[in-house]
Amino acid sequence: MSIAPGLEIRLATMIVRTLLQFESSVRAEANGVSADGKSLLGLLALCVAYGTEAKFTATGHDAAPALNAIKKLLATRLRLPRPSRAHQSISLSCRQQLS
Repeated sequence: MSIAPGLEIRLATMIVRTLLQFESSVRAEANGVSADGKSLLGLLALCVAYGTEAKFTATGHDAAPALNAIKKLLATRLRLPRPSRAHQSISLSCRQQLS
């Protein structure tokens, strides 16, 4: 099954399951709205449509691995068209808390 335009429930569930493996706090932002990246309802409430840029920001000691896991998941699950036909991006940022 190919990924439908927008953030579908299956992909959102995979994102949440992936992030729950990490202790860091993760926020997702799209369309000027922010949500807990570990919340299925929060992710779905962002109403990410095809072509929308979503930003994931992680804070904590394992922030970088958490964002790398999301990057890997999205790279394998999203079947994006070639950039010349359409553009969709995921922006990832990382902040590690200092102890």
